[in-house]
Amino acid sequence: MPLIHCPDCQASISPRAWRCPRCGAPHTTRRRAVLRRIALIPLWAIVIGVAGLTLFLVIFVATEPARAERQQREAVQARADAEWQRLRDMIQQTNAVARESAARH
Repeated sequence: MPLIHCPDCQASISPRAWRCPRCGAPHTTRRRAVLRRIALIPLWAIVIGVAGLTLFLVIFVATEPARAERQQREAVQARADAEWQRLRDMIQQTNAVARESAARH
């Protein structure tokens, strides 16, 4: 790895060094590179978070009308089933009364 020169004292230093070992000046190129990498982490987290939230909302909003329609159909079906059961019970009662009446005569 090639050495670089300190901007303050012109000493040769490693590009990995945080500070010049001779004068203690901060190595701004190294600091900028690290800060750029650190700055990219929250950016990617924000992008992934927004994409995930958008996907969740699209799925939730897209399925909500279908869910409401299904619940409404189920409620209508339950009322229809209850009505059919009530009619069957009435027919059975009518048949039972008719049988009793026929048995008496």
